Amino acid sequence: MKLFDYYQEVISWYKEIMTLGHIVEVLHWDQRVNLPKAGLERRAEQLAWAESLMHSMLTDKEKVAKVEELAAEAAQINDDAQVNIREIKRETDRATKVPNELVEEISRHTSLSNAAWVEARQNDDFAHFAPFLQKMVELRRQEAAALGFADKPYDAMLDYFEPFADEASIDALLTDLRERLVPFFHKILGAEKHDAGMIVGKSYPAAQQEAFGKMVIKRLGFDFDGGRMDVSAHPFTIGTWGDVRITTRYNESDLRQSTFGTIHEAGHAMYEQGLLRDHLDTPLGQSASLGVHESQSRFWENIIGRSLSFWRFFYPEAQKAFPGQLDDVTLQQFYQAVNLVQPSFIRVEADEVTYNLHIILRFEIERDLVAGRIAVDDLPAAWNAKMKQYLNVDVPADALGVLQDVHWSEGLLGYFPTYTIGNLYSAQLYEKMRNDLGEMDKMILEGNFVDILAWMRKHIHQHGKRYKAADLIERATMEKPSAVPFMKYLEEKYLPLYRL
Repeated sequence: MKLFDYYQEVISWYKEIMTLGHIVEVLHWDQRVNLPKAGLERRAEQLAWAESLMHSMLTDKEKVAKVEELAAEAAQINDDAQVNIREIKRETDRATKVPNELVEEISRHTSLSNAAWVEARQNDDFAHFAPFLQKMVELRRQEAAALGFADKPYDAMLDYFEPFADEASIDALLTDLRERLVPFFHKILGAEKHDAGMIVGKSYPAAQQEAFGKMVIKRLGFDFDGGRMDVSAHPFTIGTWGDVRITTRYNESDLRQSTFGTIHEAGHAMYEQGLLRDHLDTPLGQSASLGVHESQSRFWENIIGRSLSFWRFFYPEAQKAFPGQLDDVTLQQFYQAVNLVQPSFIRVEADEVTYNLHIILRFEIERDLVAGRIAVDDLPAAWNAKMKQYLNVDVPADALGVLQDVHWSEGLLGYFPTYTIGNLYSAQLYEKMRNDLGEMDKMILEGNFVDILAWMRKHIHQHGKRYKAADLIERATMEKPSAVPFMKYLEEKYLPLYRL
């Protein structure tokens, strides 16, 4: 009876923390969507207070002791309770093992580091940012040591974003992908050239893009009764069941940016909307990992949203939505334009084939940086060498190279691999889904996505954090995570597209 009472008390306490977390999310959303400039300082104070309160609640000694006792007696509680306690203990361990002084120092340095990065990027001056990055790496190493990862600090950083993953497993996966992907990309480089000139530079008013985007994602399965869409400088998704909010942005001379950004964020949102309501605000009602989350957005954005079958259905709707702009563009030309493969400096602008090469070089560099195998001052040279090796481009300025991403300035070491993990997972799920559903292309051609979303609900969404991410993918596909399905997907799509 004591364990049952403890469990109920712990879950009530954890739900209070999650409720406060959702309030913080909405404050962040409002800051990026609606907040007047003059309110930024006050909002920063509000967020700092709320996040400090969350940390204090999560480290409450009495509640943490009960979590420890429940974890020690896990065999005496049911399966659902075991999952929740396992995950809550992971959170309390991280919160309690890292000294408050270090948490505060990391927080203070992040503000300074981010400001230094902004200035360095604007001025193309890596030397200005270098000492701030050096200190950030040192602070994260200290945090890893406090968590028990002194010998393998990068494992601690990965674990925060991709729970239970480690450097060895990620390295094996990405190295295999790199060895397959680099020659495949260089093969495309030697093929016939495509361009997007026939659809870029025309007039796509934002209001019409908004209406078109909402129509598309509603058809895919995004529930507007439990969600909304707004505009922000960089698209993002927040929220959970009942209140999931996505944002997009509009380029009135290029339809692609908002269309695929909107579908991408809707993929994230439909995952959140598919988590089980009965487990709301517990780990069983949360996503398995960032990699699994990214698998959902990439699946809908790329595998579904950039497919020929998808545009056979939606292209006539696009032509109606933007009268006169696409009349002289054939479906095949449009399909080629939204699947253009070309090397680029900037990760967020990269195509489906080259994107993962951008991620792989970041993983390899930050892994070696954390291990001390590469010095901060040597990062630009290392970056540029890998860009030449993998993408065959010469980086003309650090602002277009090593300084382009905000992640390292905010201490998000270990975050980058989750993007590629998501791409690999998405292709593996797609391969199994095609086998299970049979007439999948016919469904897409008819604009019928009900069974496709239902498959994801059954095999991914409903499980929350019950399984480790890699185990969840293996249960869903009957295969261990691998680069093979992703490469098979690219070959089936791009070899015909480039007549190879």
